[in-house]
Amino acid sequence: MKAQILLIFLVVTLLQSCIITHQVFEVSSNNVNQKNNDYIFENDSLKISYDLWSYNGGTMKYTIFNKTDKPFYIDWKFSNYIWNGYSIDYWQDIETSKNIGIGIKNSNQFISVTNWEGFSVVTKENPSAQIPPKSQITISKFNINHPKIDIQKIKKIKSFDLEKDSSTLNFRNYLALSFDKNLDNLFFVDNEFWVSKVHIMNDKTFLRGEYPNAKSSTRQFHRENKRASSGVGVFGALIGIFLILIMTTI
Repeated sequence: MKAQILLIFLVVTLLQSCIITHQVFEVSSNNVNQKNNDYIFENDSLKISYDLWSYNGGTMKYTIFNKTDKPFYIDWKFSNYIWNGYSIDYWQDIETSKNIGIGIKNSNQFISVTNWEGFSVVTKENPSAQIPPKSQITISKFNINHPKIDIQKIKKIKSFDLEKDSSTLNFRNYLALSFDKNLDNLFFVDNEFWVSKVHIMNDKTFLRGEYPNAKSSTRQFHRENKRASSGVGVFGALIGIFLILIMTTI
């Protein structure tokens, strides 16, 4: 009986086996440049350093440094993240609430009662942000989320290049800025990116970092894919069923 249970467990495990592949996407831009390991847009007033890497999906993460001797402001109401042509507002005029409570226990020799006392905290996003002189803020609000590229067989690594017009993903960071506290006289920074290289590899190649520009991760992002290993699973299942039949006849 124990042998039969063990064999059934083996069959289930084999059926659930999968193959892990990794996709690493490199991006290019007309106005954001690679400087050492940093990916930077810069003018006389500010410097924006991007770090798009995250383990599974990519993140629009960046740091804005104010190079001037006076504060400047970001107007989130007129700023957007644009994903394959779809514009997403940075700021939404909504409130969120969270209930916070504590339990107070009252007891005597006959009964124990717990009473809950709580309150609600209401928060709302600020429609603007100030960056003081010679200081910086870091923003990480949106995921990149490249569409899945389905390639069945990868021995080690497969790479291909993409032109801007044929890229699988184009995204932009569109920021409204002002040196005026009242947010008058806005000026705009429009940083556009597109996927220009795709590296698809097996699990071992990714974990060892054996792919192009592995150390230049600020302009790359990653996606992990899992695919059922149907051949191994079916073969293992047939073996398991065959062994079970033998065990039941003994």
